[in-house]
Amino acid sequence: MNTSTKTLTGKQTHRIMFLYLYQKIISGAVAVTIRPKMLVKNLVTAMMTAIMMMASVSLVYGQNHLTVGDAILATPAVQQQRAQVCQALSRFDQARSSQLPQVDFTVSGGSALTDNFNRSGRITSPGEEYAVGRRFDDKNIDGIFRLTQSIYDASRSELSKQIAENDRAVAKLLVVVEAETAAADIINVGLNYYFQQQIHDHYTEQLATLKAVTSRIYERVELGASRISDLREARLMELEVEIALSQAERQMDLIEKDMIARFKLTPDQILPYTHDFINIRPDEVLIENSENIRQVQRLDIQIQSLDFEHQRLKGERRPSISAHVDTTLFDIDSFSHEYEVVGRLQMTLPIYDGGSNKARKNENEWRRRGLMSERANLIRSHSSQTQRIISDHRQSVEALEEINEQIAEMEERLKSVQAREGQTQSEPLAIACLLSELSQAKARYINQIINRELSLLQGVFFADQLSAYIDLPEGEQSC
Repeated sequence: MNTSTKTLTGKQTHRIMFLYLYQKIISGAVAVTIRPKMLVKNLVTAMMTAIMMMASVSLVYGQNHLTVGDAILATPAVQQQRAQVCQALSRFDQARSSQLPQVDFTVSGGSALTDNFNRSGRITSPGEEYAVGRRFDDKNIDGIFRLTQSIYDASRSELSKQIAENDRAVAKLLVVVEAETAAADIINVGLNYYFQQQIHDHYTEQLATLKAVTSRIYERVELGASRISDLREARLMELEVEIALSQAERQMDLIEKDMIARFKLTPDQILPYTHDFINIRPDEVLIENSENIRQVQRLDIQIQSLDFEHQRLKGERRPSISAHVDTTLFDIDSFSHEYEVVGRLQMTLPIYDGGSNKARKNENEWRRRGLMSERANLIRSHSSQTQRIISDHRQSVEALEEINEQIAEMEERLKSVQAREGQTQSEPLAIACLLSELSQAKARYINQIINRELSLLQGVFFADQLSAYIDLPEGEQSC
């Protein structure tokens, strides 16, 4: 690339110094000549301006994720489900804790408010009388160690552990679902940007070709060999391509801003990820049995958890047995060595709970019915979406074949007109018309390719096979 050299004076020096420094940082190339007397005067100001400009650029792009995998893991939905995995693990530990021994320590003390104890009616040894009387001394502080071990709870704890395990399995399943959803969104945006780039390149090439033909028509008009209306028509065709090119540029800018806003990724990061998928994706729409998709598996696990919960509610109406060992230390404030150890078995049998257990069973049943309805609706919706994707893909393929035939026919006509050019007659306007038609046909072809690729992506996504074609990050799960 040739660089222009010019001499600047006055107020333009500050602006050129800024552009020079900024382009140097961005790895551009600007060559200028500045008078030595003005160099020092404007150097500091220009450097500060360039640094501030770079700071603003870093504010927009510097916070981007390093890789697409980082962006997927940072998706709020993925983070939420990863947190659910840890929550389920904590619920499992909580359910297991009820099967382990429980140890409590209690300190109590106080003063006797009344005393109706009569020792005169009993014949006891001095030690026994003393021991009995010690329980009624005022201002004593006693300590109690209590050991409790559950022996039988009608499998309530075990069922709680199974429910927690199911919750963890559901959360792990949804981590993959949300990660694939984020990856599909990124590939979707990447596909749109990639093919908009192809449309942009196509219109750029067509515009250059049309400009060359328009120049020939202009020369013929100058020589009187063509009409001015031909030149006007050719320039209108050229203007249409320029408008289409401008629209493609704006669309690319919008997609790039969307990438940064939604995923904090740039096209340079997303396009390689998209190309990897395009290179290995299947050529036909993948079809998966609707009852085998992950969302249905999630509902099946949740329905099983409701069955476990129903069994746990039934167990709450059965007796529970626990062992208790109480060790009482008397007068711990005066360092007394007196204590007693009491062991006991305790059986608890619920008799009446105000209808709470029955109400929770009814709630459980209605939740089960709701999940079954959701499952049936999900299967129906997935089947419908799969059929729609298959239909869209078939229409795109048929449209591509039809447009391809049209392009081949136009190219043959163009070759025929170009072959006659300069031999028998010159028809630059006919060439311009054919080029315009060919440009529109190729643009439609690229748009249909976008539809085909999106339908293939949707097919892979709805078949729950996206992780087989891309690198789906797992990340370290620390709880």
